[in-house]
Amino acid sequence: MSRFLKMYHIVLRGFVYFFERWMGAIYLGKHVSSWSGVRSSRRPIVVNAGSMTIGNGFRVLNYYAPVEISCSKGAVIDIGTNVHVNYGVFIGAQKSVRIGNNVMIGNMSIIADSVFPSQAGQTPPADDEPKGIEVGDDVWLAVRVVVLPGSKIGRGSVIGAGSIVSGEIPPGVIAIGNPARPVFRIKASSGGATDMFARRAPPVDTGPVIDQ
Repeated sequence: MSRFLKMYHIVLRGFVYFFERWMGAIYLGKHVSSWSGVRSSRRPIVVNAGSMTIGNGFRVLNYYAPVEISCSKGAVIDIGTNVHVNYGVFIGAQKSVRIGNNVMIGNMSIIADSVFPSQAGQTPPADDEPKGIEVGDDVWLAVRVVVLPGSKIGRGSVIGAGSIVSGEIPPGVIAIGNPARPVFRIKASSGGATDMFARRAPPVDTGPVIDQ
């Protein structure tokens, strides 16, 4: 019986993998730089009237709520390699949103370069001036993080659940709160935020609390 169950799970995982690859090809294919590892569970909402580039290994999960990526006319969305986006995330650009390599974005997070994010083709309020957003390599945004216009998150940093990022977060820190502020520094020996979830990896080695 256990042998049958093991085989069943192997077949099921294979089916899910190929299904997600197929969905990724249909809904994200024209935006990716190559077909390597692009996966999507169910259908995301992708509206592109500007310039959108998605790197290899991109994966979106749409199980409970679809991921929405909206790039307005004249705007730029640049997503690096091996980026994983959980369900219900909104990424919107009226000017520019750049996301680095090996980034994980938790469910229901918002990354928008304007105060009133809107879908491509919609006219934002006249007083809403978009400001570009940069998310560095190896960053992890936990659940329901909001990244406000003009924000910059340094390489290898972790943003705690429910935090609101306004301004600049330095590299290699754990930041929490509203607005998000660094509270711990991640030592270089830990390998960055995304290594926290590597198989058999040791826990992150955090330094002392950073003075506010």
